[in-house]
Amino acid sequence: MFGFNKVNISFIANAGVMIYSNKQKVLIDALHRGEDIMASSVDEDTINEIVAATGKFKAVDMMLFSHEHGDHFNASLTAQALEKSGILNVMGTKAVMDLLKADEAYSEEFASRLWCMDMSIGLSTHINIRGINIEAIGMEHDAIGRNCPVNNSYLFTLGGKTFLHVGDAKGTKANFEDVACLKTHIDVMFVPFTYVGIAEAREAISALAPGKLVVMHMPDSEKDDNNWAEKAHMAYATNSAGLPSTVFFEKPGDGFTL
Repeated sequence: MFGFNKVNISFIANAGVMIYSNKQKVLIDALHRGEDIMASSVDEDTINEIVAATGKFKAVDMMLFSHEHGDHFNASLTAQALEKSGILNVMGTKAVMDLLKADEAYSEEFASRLWCMDMSIGLSTHINIRGINIEAIGMEHDAIGRNCPVNNSYLFTLGGKTFLHVGDAKGTKANFEDVACLKTHIDVMFVPFTYVGIAEAREAISALAPGKLVVMHMPDSEKDDNNWAEKAHMAYATNSAGLPSTVFFEKPGDGFTL
């Protein structure tokens, strides 16, 4: 059961999560319609609540977007959310910001609440927004047969806990080993399901030694013709001894409290 005075982690869809305490709320890659051949979409009721800043999405401090792909980010919905909430801040790559500013719902009044973090691969920048310390880290995006933008991974603290959300960062040691800000304790690391099946990605996880691993970006069950989800669970079962305590986020509302 989620705790009022603790830090809560709740799955939205695909790679989207909300991390929140009774003081601060952060959404990551959590406002989209799953525009990808395998990705799950945020359900329409949740989209409406996020955009309207109602229910548990009231007073969200920050939306972080790792990159502009449609299974992580939707420009029009984000612009509408900015219009509804005067405290909402949005952070993303230049590609994210360009799409947002080109949307018909965008207003220049939003400019002071937008944070463009267009990082070169391997570099990071620190910023504090509404009391949340955030490191935006440029990493190589993992994609086959698609445009491969720079992917922002985000390391941030909330409620005294540290979180690393890698977005679609490629699961290679090179993406993680020389990033100075990652030489800290990470309480929870969020990764795509492919990481548990790739030896190099597992080695990168082991080197960071997070307290808990969250596996997500799982294929939509109705589109998973190749049984990737089952294979991910099998890969984890085979290699779990070398990984930290792990949970799979597969159904909206999955979550836990720290």
